[in-house]
Amino acid sequence: MEVTQLQEVEQLALKKQKIYRESRSRYLLRSMLASMFIGFGVIVAFKTGNFFYMEKSPFTYPVAGITFGMAIILIAYGGGDLFTGNTFLLHLRRFSEKKSIWEKF
Repeated sequence: MEVTQLQEVEQLALKKQKIYRESRSRYLLRSMLASMFIGFGVIVAFKTGNFFYMEKSPFTYPVAGITFGMAIILIAYGGGDLFTGNTFLLHLRRFSEKKSIWEKF
Protein backbone atom coordinates (compact mmCIF):
# COMPACT_ATOMS: atom_id res chain seq x y z
CA MET A 1 0.00 0.00 0.00
CA GLU A 2 1.35 3.37 -1.00
CA VAL A 3 1.56 6.05 1.68
CA THR A 4 0.21 9.40 0.57
CA GLN A 5 1.72 12.72 1.50
CA LEU A 6 -1.31 13.47 3.64
CA GLN A 7 -0.73 10.28 5.63
CA GLU A 8 2.92 11.26 6.12
CA VAL A 9 1.83 14.64 7.45
CA GLU A 10 -0.65 12.94 9.79
CA GLN A 11 2.17 10.74 11.12
CA LEU A 12 4.27 13.85 11.74
CA ALA A 13 1.33 15.39 13.59
CA LEU A 14 1.13 12.29 15.80
CA LYS A 15 4.84 12.61 16.54
CA LYS A 16 4.40 16.25 17.59
CA GLN A 17 1.41 15.30 19.69
CA LYS A 18 3.45 12.58 21.40
CA ILE A 19 6.23 15.06 22.23
CA TYR A 20 3.64 17.40 23.73
CA ARG A 21 2.04 14.67 25.82
CA GLU A 22 5.33 13.21 27.07
CA SER A 23 6.90 16.45 28.19
CA ARG A 24 5.32 19.85 27.92
CA SER A 25 8.52 21.47 29.15
CA ARG A 26 10.49 19.79 26.32
CA TYR A 27 7.88 21.01 23.86
CA LEU A 28 8.16 24.53 25.27
CA LEU A 29 11.96 24.43 25.11
CA ARG A 30 11.86 23.32 21.47
CA SER A 31 9.52 26.25 20.75
CA MET A 32 11.86 28.67 22.49
CA LEU A 33 14.78 27.27 20.50
CA ALA A 34 12.89 27.93 17.27
CA SER A 35 12.16 31.48 18.43
CA MET A 36 15.84 32.06 19.13
CA PHE A 37 16.78 30.82 15.66
CA ILE A 38 14.18 33.08 14.04
CA GLY A 39 15.44 36.04 16.06
CA PHE A 40 19.00 35.27 15.03
CA GLY A 41 17.91 34.97 11.39
CA VAL A 42 16.09 38.30 11.48
CA ILE A 43 19.10 40.08 12.96
CA VAL A 44 21.50 38.60 10.41
CA ALA A 45 19.08 39.29 7.54
CA PHE A 46 18.71 42.94 8.60
CA LYS A 47 22.45 43.39 9.02
CA THR A 48 23.38 41.86 5.69
CA GLY A 49 20.44 43.49 3.92
CA ASN A 50 21.38 46.87 5.34
CA PHE A 51 24.95 46.52 4.10
CA PHE A 52 23.74 45.86 0.55
CA TYR A 53 21.06 48.56 0.86
CA MET A 54 23.63 51.19 1.81
CA GLU A 55 25.64 50.23 -1.26
CA LYS A 56 22.47 50.57 -3.39
CA SER A 57 22.90 47.01 -4.60
CA PRO A 58 20.12 45.18 -6.45
CA PHE A 59 21.00 42.12 -4.36
CA THR A 60 19.67 43.63 -1.13
CA TYR A 61 16.48 41.60 -0.87
CA PRO A 62 17.80 38.31 -2.24
CA VAL A 63 20.72 38.36 0.22
CA ALA A 64 18.42 39.24 3.12
CA GLY A 65 16.05 36.44 2.10
CA ILE A 66 18.83 33.89 1.84
CA THR A 67 20.25 34.76 5.24
CA PHE A 68 16.80 34.56 6.82
CA GLY A 69 16.30 31.21 5.11
CA MET A 70 19.31 29.97 7.07
CA ALA A 71 17.27 30.44 10.25
CA ILE A 72 14.62 28.09 8.88
CA ILE A 73 17.33 25.55 8.11
CA LEU A 74 18.65 25.91 11.68
CA ILE A 75 15.17 25.16 12.99
CA ALA A 76 14.78 22.11 10.79
CA TYR A 77 18.13 20.61 11.72
CA GLY A 78 18.36 22.03 15.24
CA GLY A 79 15.16 20.43 16.49
CA GLY A 80 13.03 23.51 17.00
CA ASP A 81 9.25 23.62 16.73
CA LEU A 82 7.56 26.58 15.08
CA PHE A 83 4.09 27.53 16.25
CA THR A 84 2.80 27.91 12.70
CA GLY A 85 3.92 24.45 11.64
CA ASN A 86 2.52 22.81 14.76
CA THR A 87 -0.78 24.60 14.34
CA PHE A 88 -1.07 23.27 10.81
CA LEU A 89 -0.13 19.73 11.79
CA LEU A 90 -2.41 19.47 14.80
CA HIS A 91 -5.41 20.98 13.03
CA LEU A 92 -4.90 18.73 10.04
CA ARG A 93 -4.85 15.75 12.39
CA ARG A 94 -8.10 16.93 14.01
CA PHE A 95 -9.83 17.40 10.68
CA SER A 96 -8.73 13.99 9.44
CA GLU A 97 -10.31 12.39 12.53
CA LYS A 98 -13.47 14.47 12.07
CA LYS A 99 -13.21 15.72 15.65
CA SER A 100 -13.82 19.15 17.03
CA ILE A 101 -10.75 21.39 17.11
CA TRP A 102 -11.78 22.45 20.62
CA GLU A 103 -11.24 18.99 22.05
CA LYS A 104 -8.13 18.62 24.17
CA PHE A 105 -5.00 17.11 22.61
